[in-house]
Amino acid sequence: MKLSFRTMAANGPAQTGAQPGASYEVFEREASPDEAAAFLDRLVSSEDMIYLEDPACSVDVWKHDGSLWVEIYSAKLWATSQVSDPEVIAIINVLDGGGSFGNRIPNTNREWDAYAPLGDNAPIPLAAT
Repeated sequence: MKLSFRTMAANGPAQTGAQPGASYEVFEREASPDEAAAFLDRLVSSEDMIYLEDPACSVDVWKHDGSLWVEIYSAKLWATSQVSDPEVIAIINVLDGGGSFGNRIPNTNREWDAYAPLGDNAPIPLAAT
């Protein structure tokens, strides 16, 4: 899967699209699930973000007020939720394995904080694969 990590730069010019006065560093690479999970510890500032994608889905991970949040976007589903570290790791594994997301956070019985079917409005599977 492709991983992009955006973090506030200590010094340096602002990247294209950054807010005035903001400086970002962006790292991009192909990553395994373990490598992607290792970036969770690098989410320090509320401006830091991990972006993961495969051909069918993308996942954003960031911290807000000290809590982890994810947003998932595919042709069939949009979902967002506050999550724990193990839940983010399960999400990363589903993405890397080419699985699909349902109305529940992978490996839990907990529904997303918000979600919606997309595309042809087909029913959302009851659980992630």
